Amino acid sequence: MKGHWPSGRPRGWSANREISDIPRLDASKVTDSPQREGLWLDRVILPPAGLDSGERGALILSEKTVEANKSGSGIITRGNGDFNLDVVRSALLLFDRLDCPTNNFFNVDPSLPSGLEEWPGIQQTRIELSGRLTVDIFQEVLSQSFIALNDRDNDCWSLARGPHVQGLHASVFTPEKAFRIKLENALPIPDISVPYEDILIFKDRRKAELLALRHYLDDLAIEIGKSGFGGLAETVAFEKFQQALADHVCVSRETNFLKRLASLEVKFQWNELATNPSIVAGAGVALHGVATGLPLVSAAWQALAAFAPAFSVETALGLRQKRKTASPFEYIIQAKKIG
Repeated sequence: MKGHWPSGRPRGWSANREISDIPRLDASKVTDSPQREGLWLDRVILPPAGLDSGERGALILSEKTVEANKSGSGIITRGNGDFNLDVVRSALLLFDRLDCPTNNFFNVDPSLPSGLEEWPGIQQTRIELSGRLTVDIFQEVLSQSFIALNDRDNDCWSLARGPHVQGLHASVFTPEKAFRIKLENALPIPDISVPYEDILIFKDRRKAELLALRHYLDDLAIEIGKSGFGGLAETVAFEKFQQALADHVCVSRETNFLKRLASLEVKFQWNELATNPSIVAGAGVALHGVATGLPLVSAAWQALAAFAPAFSVETALGLRQKRKTASPFEYIIQAKKIG
């Protein structure tokens, strides 16, 4: 693997660079949310290199959780700290940069996905907190990293996680501010046995198809934001997205490595997309469980798997903080074996 990318620290860091040299953000510049009992933010230490134009980043966390013990007098941890390998592999294909945030309260080992430590596209934002350790430490670290990175990089960062991992802190959400596009059995990803180097080689070779998929997903979200779901299956935006997804399936068939079948939930913010106020006002009715098929993707999949892909849209909790772009803010990823 070391032959495929330069050795050294994750991107944005230097082996001879001290923590004191890394740019810091004062808490007042990161979030305007009130301090909560238990933990409060002191500062955010961002890696110096921001995203380049057109790039997207994803925050990922290990599967370790923190819980209160039965007596309520202490805190226990669960999980071995490993990363969800399906999430990591999906994120490698969909994003240009990955961030695995750290903090001064609770260390997780490993702090980076094993095998990607020297990939220049991975980095670590550091969150420094004061107060008393609480069970929502990882949500707090994730949320503060998410806010700071998006503030610097114009809302080009998303959260990528599995369905059973806690995401952003509840305090950053508000009702009826977002919708989610759900793609079931639609995205081929490399099996967990495939080396990261092979995935990155495939990504470099098929960058155009992956960029098209991301681009037309954004366009589709904008279309939904403007007019709701009515008649969407017949629109140009839906057709282009379908074609981009089918193209990705086809190029994935060219590889000889084992694959898994991923389902995605991709969340977008209403308030920056909708031009018709009635769309947002009636979102709970208009988009509750509305679904359609993906015939182009089904045709591309028929030689690979018997699972029928599906597409649906429904409302979801949105972010309190307004976003500057129509880019998605969360990906929930779940995969299963083919065959």
